[in-house]
Amino acid sequence: MGDYPALVLHGVGIWCLHFLGYHPNFVSLGHLLVGAKEDSVLEAAFLDVERHLRVIAGYNLCLWALAAALGFGLREVVIRSSLDRKVRLFRFNNEWYYLLTGRHWGYKVEDDFNVVAVDALGRYRRELCNLLGHLVDFYLSSDGGLDSLWLEVSRSGSLRTLVRSRALQTSPSSR
Repeated sequence: MGDYPALVLHGVGIWCLHFLGYHPNFVSLGHLLVGAKEDSVLEAAFLDVERHLRVIAGYNLCLWALAAALGFGLREVVIRSSLDRKVRLFRFNNEWYYLLTGRHWGYKVEDDFNVVAVDALGRYRRELCNLLGHLVDFYLSSDGGLDSLWLEVSRSGSLRTLVRSRALQTSPSSR
């Protein structure tokens, strides 16, 4: 799926190169990508790259900058217009994003809420801990999971201690 925008960007980039009067040598590019049967042909292709290294580097830097700007800009368009909630094609690949930002239910930060409270169970030094706090930020993993949460913790404690204290509060002898 990501190949199509890349092909379009390369097409626009090559058109711009032609417009500026530079014509890429696709034969040399083909020899470099596929390989040449003769060493002299491969050497000529590398020499061609060496001669035009500034143009090639400039092309790639411009292409990366354009791709980054388009990516960030289009992401903003998708978020502001809620296209990710309306059209499955535009949906981000991590459900945690939707849960932690409220987008899962159609909420908007600052309009509908301004604080996200988290009650999380985690492991710290091999002991289960319960954390309750306000969400400051979160980091998503590349495999679609949640990597880490940054909380302003208002309460934390060992789960073993919390369970013991709750058991004492509800035991018949404490009544």
